[in-house]
Amino acid sequence: MSLEGFFSDIDSQVGIVLSSDFNIQVVDTDYVPNFDDSEITYDNLDEKTKKCKRLESCVLYIDMRDSTKR
Repeated sequence: MSLEGFFSDIDSQVGIVLSSDFNIQVVDTDYVPNFDDSEITYDNLDEKTKKCKRLESCVLYIDMRDSTKR
């Protein structure tokens, strides 16, 4: 495959993922999913679908060594 053909193929695949008819299924969750979770998938370019999870979380940072003090 030529370099021009390679770039053309990439443009085509990016266009599929960014198209408005790509179906993204979002499932809300209360826990961090693992790698084996079937509700998370890579982009399926043939069926134009992707499954993902949304997690609302908060992070608390504690400065244990007082590094922010002067």
